[in-house]
Amino acid sequence: LVSIDGYRIGAREHLGAYSRMLGVAMKTAGSPGELARALDDWSRRSLVLVDTAGVGQQDLRLREQAALIRSAGGAIRTLLVLPANAALATLDDIVRAHAPLAPAACIVTKIDEAASLGPVISATMRAKLPIAHLCDGQRVPEDLHPAAARKVWLVRKAVKLRARSGRVADDAYLSEHSGAVP
Repeated sequence: LVSIDGYRIGAREHLGAYSRMLGVAMKTAGSPGELARALDDWSRRSLVLVDTAGVGQQDLRLREQAALIRSAGGAIRTLLVLPANAALATLDDIVRAHAPLAPAACIVTKIDEAASLGPVISATMRAKLPIAHLCDGQRVPEDLHPAAARKVWLVRKAVKLRARSGRVADDAYLSEHSGAVP
């Protein structure tokens, strides 16, 4: 793990706790040179994760982090984290703000907190952004799953949430009275 989160108080300590739990090493990097050294030191490892500060899409520090990541010159494959409990406009804004990093895929989090999965699925489809992983709880790594292995689960979860929200009843009514379901 490499942390470039120098903004939040205790962020590196928090990631350090995860690294100890997982039994993996951790480095910190606050400049392009430090990031280059960390990536170079671990270039033979099969996976190096670079953790960024969870700043909002409107936060000016996002540009600073993006510049730091871009300084690695393509050595970093970016995965965008999208919260499933956010509104579609917010998700579209997040995708737009991170577009300069050219994310290869996304990780959908907070599925357990979402009232609907429609917005996050729509946002990923609009952005043509593959879903790499799904997270449906607070326990890491137990609640983090490869999306390819959970496609059917995701569709069932989306349908279940839609039914819970009362939309299925609305669709049945519209179908009966207009001959078409939206």
